[in-house]
Amino acid sequence: MPIPSPKSNENKDTYVSRCVREISGEYPQDTALAICLTKWADEKFADYPWSKCMNDQQNRGYSVKTAERICGWIKKTYN
Repeated sequence: MPIPSPKSNENKDTYVSRCVREISGEYPQDTALAICLTKWADEKFADYPWSKCMNDQQNRGYSVKTAERICGWIKKTYN
């Protein structure tokens, strides 16, 4: 069975709960959780524009330098 994708109206908790339920017959609980969390992150950050990332991080109180590091890590990991 393929790993389900998040629906457009789902938040993280709702998606992860649904995903784990759907794949728990194929994987142990902890593995299913890891798979679903990874899928959520992959889909959430795949199209995360650099400018939005920078704005989001600075709005969280990070300096420009720290925001660049965070956004660089996200881009390297998810793109």
